[in-house]
Amino acid sequence: SIVRKASAKGVDAKQAAAKAMDLCVHPKERALAFELTQFSGVVASVAEEFLPVRVCDYLYKLSTKFTEFVTECKVLDDARMAERVVLCEATGVVMRACFDLLGIEYLMQI
Repeated sequence: SIVRKASAKGVDAKQAAAKAMDLCVHPKERALAFELTQFSGVVASVAEEFLPVRVCDYLYKLSTKFTEFVTECKVLDDARMAERVVLCEATGVVMRACFDLLGIEYLMQI
């Protein structure tokens, strides 16, 4: 994974997240970060309306934003690697939470 490769290069996502940094300079970074902020609202909506399909819809949107992000923004071996690895790690955390909510087992590596 990107996070594992970055870790091998000396970038720890959790340590990088604890530092004050300028995330979201590129439009695709902003789009992904915005999508990540929608997670709590999706969970609240699912709990109120009993519509778990919204988690599926959210996962689809999030995975699309993540794919666009990694396609257009070089993560590894970039000057902004630490900031971008934080977005990758946050995306993984949220996606795993979505899979847990849906009762789906996920793979950490393909």
